[in-house]
Amino acid sequence: MQLVDPTLLGFQPLAIARDRFQFAFVRAVMLAAPGRLVVKGGMAIRAELDGVRMTEDVDFDRAAGISLEATANAIRQGLKQACIVCGVHDAQIAESKKTTATLRIKLHGTLPEGGVISFKAEASGRQPAFADRYKTVVPIKLPPAYRLPPIALDVYPINVLLATKIAALMSPERNVPRDVYDIKRMLDVGATPEGLNDLVSKEALALFAGEVWAKVDGIEYNAFRTELLPFIGQADAASITNAVWASWCTDVAAAIEEICHDASS
Repeated sequence: MQLVDPTLLGFQPLAIARDRFQFAFVRAVMLAAPGRLVVKGGMAIRAELDGVRMTEDVDFDRAAGISLEATANAIRQGLKQACIVCGVHDAQIAESKKTTATLRIKLHGTLPEGGVISFKAEASGRQPAFADRYKTVVPIKLPPAYRLPPIALDVYPINVLLATKIAALMSPERNVPRDVYDIKRMLDVGATPEGLNDLVSKEALALFAGEVWAKVDGIEYNAFRTELLPFIGQADAASITNAVWASWCTDVAAAIEEICHDASS
């Protein structure tokens, strides 16, 4: 997959610099822990689709065979390596959470141009068997302006990513527009969820089939504009009006209702 040059999509220089740093970081992690840390979420979806949406943070699943300490070391070293590659200085790297289920490490630093870069990398250890079963490798080529070598990215296939996004949307404490946006884009390319029953019980799926309309209805257009617009290209952003967003929410809720109903049977 050749990622589109973000300047052609209307992204601002600071967003592009953060994106380049994140890819330098992920490349270093992939080299340090091949097959052990699986990229998921927005960056994985971007790698497998057309690269229109950037991501605020970088998320991994831990596969079997890598300890919590080894994971923390791979992420820390990856951040340090990316700082060197991208010229980030005054970098502060700190663990904000460290349990057997979740490791979260935050970076805050200054770019060579003077802007601030700040994001977190999170690794989940809840589903090592799931990661081992479904992971795959996707080679990606970065925009030439990034001056970074190609990356062999450990990710989930698009159908599995759809299942993980549906499971994320089902979380009671989660209410984010990127879930609707990502699910809609995956549905539009014909993705069908794979592995959903390995993530969510049939009882929970049956319950969510009846709750999804209210859940998606609560993700309003204003939240989309506030939370997601900085991470998508200008042309894409301009095309998503209030009416379009409402239509997307309807499409996503209807699809998930059917998916959850079928998966719970």
